[in-house]
Amino acid sequence: MARRSTTCGRTCLLIVGTGLTMVDAVAALRQRGFAGPILAVSRRGLLPQVHAPTTPWATPDVPDAARRSLVALLRGVRADVRRAESAGADWRSVVDSLRGTSIDLWRGLPLSEQHRFLRHLRAFWDVHRHRMAPPAAEIIARECAGGGLTVLRGRVIGIEDRAGHARVTVRERSAAVSRVIEIQRIIDASGVGRVADTNDLLLRRLMARGLIRPDVLGLGLAVSDDLAVLDQRGEVGLPLWTLGPLLRGTLWECTAVPDIRGQAAELARTVAARLQNASPGEARETA
Repeated sequence: MARRSTTCGRTCLLIVGTGLTMVDAVAALRQRGFAGPILAVSRRGLLPQVHAPTTPWATPDVPDAARRSLVALLRGVRADVRRAESAGADWRSVVDSLRGTSIDLWRGLPLSEQHRFLRHLRAFWDVHRHRMAPPAAEIIARECAGGGLTVLRGRVIGIEDRAGHARVTVRERSAAVSRVIEIQRIIDASGVGRVADTNDLLLRRLMARGLIRPDVLGLGLAVSDDLAVLDQRGEVGLPLWTLGPLLRGTLWECTAVPDIRGQAAELARTVAARLQNASPGEARETA
């Protein structure tokens, strides 16, 4: 496929990802005096929506039949948004109302429907669920309007190191040719990667020793109901627990501070009970 080259002229920076990490990175770069052009690329090129005051909205009562169908869940959310708008609220109220039930909804979906969500709806959910504060949104809007920030819809398909810069090949969605851009700096803001593909040395060694394994989606670690990590045999081996982003495949809603705070409190109770009921040797092992 033919390629066209782009040279930024000044020091040009590429950010891979267009979510909240990218928003924070742009604000920090400008605050530190970086004045060069910034390119941000993601598969859909979606920016996070903006926070706004919300009206309390009741947690939806989802029928059992709808809990096993992603299409049915999506229809229900859209219907709830229409009801909210008719009552003077907006979609934010509906999305926020799902917080208390999202884990149950995720765990109730068949594996095939979870895969469908990851392929087709994940990016849209993320930009509505994880929103920008108004001051951050103003910075991004100003950067886009002034040409300081350009958001591309596509994906990086190649990086070639050169003296003093890199030649990055980006395939934009619906473009007839790929685009080659000369970049001086690259920031990975794509978020936490899949545990199944991780380069993290600790996780790789634990997997190589059979002490942990990825969940069925490959997003995080396989765990028991009390968040104890499962080994390669699917059993609880070491007294080892986890929380936060490493539970994405199991809980999905597990990256925001309130979610992690709740997990930490529950996990503390679990470990305390384990220590209280353990023999002296087992207690030392757990501690």
